[in-house]
Amino acid sequence: MKHKALLPFVSATLFAAALANTPAHATLIGQTISASGLFLSPATASIGDGLEFEAFDTPLIFDFGANSLTVSADELTAWFGLGDFVFSGFATPIRSVVLIENQGFGGEWLETFTFTPDSITFDMSFGSAFGDAKRAVFEIRTGSVDEPSTLTLLGLAIGGAGLLRRRRCRRR
Repeated sequence: MKHKALLPFVSATLFAAALANTPAHATLIGQTISASGLFLSPATASIGDGLEFEAFDTPLIFDFGANSLTVSADELTAWFGLGDFVFSGFATPIRSVVLIENQGFGGEWLETFTFTPDSITFDMSFGSAFGDAKRAVFEIRTGSVDEPSTLTLLGLAIGGAGLLRRRRCRRR
């Protein structure tokens, strides 16, 4: 059958379309976000050099980077009753938040955080920071998410154009 010869061509076209449409990670640098939570200050900050937010009356510091959030503590501590710390207003949609490093922090807040396309929430009800290095780093992936139907339509269009060209070449 002649159509079996087209299968590798169509597969390669769909694969190439998927690679070409993979979204790049947008940086957080320069974005202005809001923060809310007990003792958390300031209310808004622009992400850049230096720390963005502190929880006064606690040693907790929140420093956003290009694609990360580093939470650190400058002294040994344990806390309870702080409630939710919410960082919101991200200009590019958040696709994932993953804890990639933890040194010295304890508590469920490290595992039970949640995120939406424009916010990250930590339940800081209970936690602790002990040891010499007290630091937790979260990777934040941002960027638009292409719908699978867009990639499929693009791949089918390219494949159809290739098939049409191949038929025209054979007729000559």
